[in-house]
Formats: sequence, C-alpha cells, structure tokens
Amino acid sequence: MIKNLYRTGLAALLLAATPGLAAVTPYSGVDDGEIVGGGSANASAAQAGFLPAAAGYGNVLTNYLDTVPLGFNASFAIRGAIVTLAAANLGDGYSGITDNQFNPPGTGLNGYSTIESNTDNARWLGFPGGSATFTLAQASHSFGFYMTGLELGLGNTLTVTFDGASGQTLNLPIATNGGVAYFGFTSDDAFSTVTISRPGADNWGIDGISFNGSVPEPSSWALLILGFGLTGAMMRRRAALAA
Repeated sequence: MIKNLYRTGLAALLLAATPGLAAVTPYSGVDDGEIVGGGSANASAAQAGFLPAAAGYGNVLTNYLDTVPLGFNASFAIRGAIVTLAAANLGDGYSGITDNQFNPPGTGLNGYSTIESNTDNARWLGFPGGSATFTLAQASHSFGFYMTGLELGLGNTLTVTFDGASGQTLNLPIATNGGVAYFGFTSDDAFSTVTISRPGADNWGIDGISFNGSVPEPSSWALLILGFGLTGAMMRRRAALAA
C-alpha cells in the first residue's frame, strides 16, 4: 500500500512492507509547467530530502552530465555506472547526451538541463519512447534523478525498475504541463541495475543522477596520483642510496 505524505515542497511516498519486497522509500517533487531556467522548489526539496537518506548508505555520486561527451551512443560511461539506451536516435535535442533545448519561449515542454541552462555545457540525457539502464559499478541502496519536459498528455506511464534480492518496479508521477520534477528512492536491499522506461512520443530528459558509489572525485584522483608519484620517487632514491 502506498501512502501520500505531503510536506512543504515535498511529496514523500512510503511503500509499505510486503512479504518478499524490500522496504522502499521514494521521494518525489513536481513543479508542473515550470519554464526553462525557472524555479524548481518542489523538485529541489525532494532532492534535498533524498540525498541525506542516500548518504546514510554510503558515499553518493551525482552526475549532472555536463562533462559527458555529446551524442547518441547505445552504451556510454558516467561516473560510477555504464548507461545502455534502448531507444531510437531522434537527433540532438531529443536523444542521447544533448545540449540543445528545443522549448517554445517561456515553456518547459521538452527536455532540458537542470543546471547552467544558458551555457554550452548544459547537457542532459534523452530517450523518448524507450529506456535507459544504469549498470552500477558498485551495488547501491539509492537512486535519484531530475526529470524535465514530462507531459501527461503524451503518456501516463513512467517506471523505474531495479534488481536486487527483491527487485521492484515503481510508478513515477508525471507532470500535466511539462516542467521539472525529481524522483529518488532508497531500498533496504542493495541493487546493481536500474532501468527507467517511458513509452510514447514524449520528448523529455533526465539530469542530476545520484546513487551510492565510490568513484573518486577529480581532486581525489589528483591526490592519489601524486601519492603514487611521491612513493615511487622515494623508492628510487632508496635504491640509489643502497647501490
């Protein structure tokens, strides 16, 4: 049974325990009809509720996709995961990693980036009429993402399916008039794959994808490489002194 708990800017859906199913807590917020570059109070509140809950299971990686190469590829890498698309390539602005945002002025009817919406690096992932599967490098207890351009008139089905000891399919809320939304969930059972599916002709996108992972940040990689370099230098110096 699902109970709706409405708080300020946040709709938290609690999936009651069912025999054979893991305890799952979804977080959801929708800003119906919000324009590109506009506010996202409800979606941001949902993310703000989700991230601390996800961090309770370990480090959280968030991919805003703005450094992922542009283009449509059946499979590509983001930090901590491989993404596989099962969708038609409808071109830049609609499918794959894209930076074009074909929205009529003053609307958010199509997919768009949730950050830096007026820069060349504002990238997002689209897969109209298909699905995207995330194969995680490390098992996770959480998964969340922003959704843009969803319209109820172009289909009433949007699902997230995850594996694990008791994999489940969750039905997500869809905005009536486009805009921006956020959906995330935590699960007592760990999982390694997540598939997001949206049948129909809706041009929409996702961004700000978060899950538990341990891929070092760039600064951490730099320190790690520096550490290896210093260790090697010390070993060579000792070898030279001993010769």
